Amino acid sequence: MTAQPCPKITKDDVHRIIRRDFGTNQVARVNAILSRYGEADWQREPDRVHLAILKMAQGDIEKVESCTTTACSDYRDVLVAAEYRRYAELTWPGRSTPALEQEKAAEEDRAECQAWLRR
Repeated sequence: MTAQPCPKITKDDVHRIIRRDFGTNQVARVNAILSRYGEADWQREPDRVHLAILKMAQGDIEKVESCTTTACSDYRDVLVAAEYRRYAELTWPGRSTPALEQEKAAEEDRAECQAWLRR
């Protein structure tokens, strides 16, 4: 199994992406939706999960709603979809994928996340 690094995310990253993807007139609304995740003790890494929600939403406020609901149920579903999509498809239980293919998928996932974050 290929080790998956956890990205380092800050509140500044989250705020920048909200402004970039939704514009300044939607900042308060998006923040209000995202604030639903992170209230419970078991809801870990709110900045990272918020960023994963924003990545999955692709600028669509309704997707922010649905992804936040998903994260509030199980934050791992949002993290896997946003950060480890290719890798997860190859390593799903019952699949046997060569290690080199897994490593390539993990690297492509990291590169995609970094490119999205920097754009």
